[in-house]
Amino acid sequence: MVETDLLGGAVVIVSGKGGTGKTTVAAALAMAAVRAGKRVLLTDVEGREGPSALLGLIPPGFKERPTPFGFSMLSITPREALVEYLRLFFHMRTLSRTLARGRVVETATDGIPGFRDLMVAGKLYELSTWRTGSTEREARERPQYDLVVVDAPPTGQLLPLLSAAPTFRDIIKGGRPHRQLAAIDRLIRRQSRIALVAVPEEMAVVETVETAGALEQGGFPRPVVVANRVRPPVFPRGTRAAGLRLSPEKMEPALARADIQATPLVATDLLDGALAEDAAVQAERRWLGRLKDAGPLVELPLIASDRFGPEQVAELAGPLAP
Repeated sequence: MVETDLLGGAVVIVSGKGGTGKTTVAAALAMAAVRAGKRVLLTDVEGREGPSALLGLIPPGFKERPTPFGFSMLSITPREALVEYLRLFFHMRTLSRTLARGRVVETATDGIPGFRDLMVAGKLYELSTWRTGSTEREARERPQYDLVVVDAPPTGQLLPLLSAAPTFRDIIKGGRPHRQLAAIDRLIRRQSRIALVAVPEEMAVVETVETAGALEQGGFPRPVVVANRVRPPVFPRGTRAAGLRLSPEKMEPALARADIQATPLVATDLLDGALAEDAAVQAERRWLGRLKDAGPLVELPLIASDRFGPEQVAELAGPLAP
């Protein structure tokens, strides 16, 4: 049970330090939302195609494609988003096709600081606010989603994405672009949820806490922190103190009662392994305590598997449900 409902907005933006499993969490959130009866789009940015690789699917590219898991997928790239923006909002069909064939689009998306982030944020606006609120025929004819789940850039690149619209709004003072920039900013600040994915290790925890502080200073929604790959306790609840007092001599008869034949050496190795794992678990619990400073915390278990794919993602969807 998540203290703050990650599925309750129009968009949920999933970020985290590289290697913490943000793509896995994004896919699990999409599955959780489908179970809750929502129409869901799972999207990645910058053409990384991480979700499709994780789920064993053909990369969708810049086209919304249904999946066997009940949600659709899309890969947002700034180039295609800009061409689509000119066509949809300024009806520049001929010009957009011409630009798509030339290098002008790349010059804009790569050469103007912050423009790539703006195009990604603008596409999120088109997928959610514009489609559900516009009276234009093309908006109504496009698929409607209750929730857009974003496999966003890592935490070090998150603030520029969230801040792109107000940055350009301060430059563009009027007209339709100014109004749309204001609408994008409202989408991010009022209708979105942010999930910061971490593992209970020092570097990930420190970066997550710092990012949460930066989000607060920027006036963005308080994140939900998703602690991924959390070790289970070694000893059942209420038995840890007794477990720490175990000795190899006491373990042998206990193992024998469980029909496990063990020599003193095996019993010693088992006990040493259990105590070492317990020490690792206790260290993780201390880091998890630090993560609570960043926002409401939900824990996802460490799943031991030779191959991580759809079945494991589906297992993680349960704890992310509202």
